[in-house]
Amino acid sequence: MNKEREILQAIVKMCNAGQQVSFSGDWGGNTLTITKGDGRHTHCGVPDGTYEDLVDSLHGVLVEGRGLSWERGQA
Repeated sequence: MNKEREILQAIVKMCNAGQQVSFSGDWGGNTLTITKGDGRHTHCGVPDGTYEDLVDSLHGVLVEGRGLSWERGQA
């Protein structure tokens, strides 16, 4: 299975489990911030990195459970 498909399946699994998930811009150049409904967030990609860097980062976080931790933002 390809990484993009596994990423999408992980997002669908989170949504089906009742978790709200949103994506927003981060530092530009193939970076994203992923935020869960409980306020925890993490960053994916590399500033000025390639699309492949972003896919690898998303796959690591959403499928393999590695990468930056999910942090709760300051209130």
